[in-house]
Amino acid sequence: MRSLAARRALARRVRALERDLPAALDGDVEALHRARVASRRLREILPVLGLGRAAARQAPIRRLRRRLRRLTAALGGVRELDVALGILGELLGRRPDLADALSAARETVEADREDARAEMVRQVEETRAGALVEQLAGLVVAAARPEG
Repeated sequence: MRSLAARRALARRVRALERDLPAALDGDVEALHRARVASRRLREILPVLGLGRAAARQAPIRRLRRRLRRLTAALGGVRELDVALGILGELLGRRPDLADALSAARETVEADREDARAEMVRQVEETRAGALVEQLAGLVVAAARPEG
């Protein structure tokens, strides 16, 4: 039985990924975080849709989960550098006496982030994220159908 809560969670995560992924690819730090969270949660909800254990092991679900795992990984490197930049910013606020060292570290992390962002975009394109989101949206429709 497909629970209403699981269907709603799936639909909410698909909408979040659809909304936030383009902004994440354009450099929006918060959208990147939300897209990564949505991809992780989608990967975990697929087996819970009430499809049954055997269905969760079927090739299409396994492939979707693998593609979501690749998408999550692609977003992860840039997200980690965003967090590092946030920590450096907080440190600068608390320790202005370390401004020179923290500014130098920040420049290095920002350069690494730009390189990582270019790689992230390449990897996301490689996962065919648009088609993945369409497949997930199709699952939302299929999950809403009465079981037969």
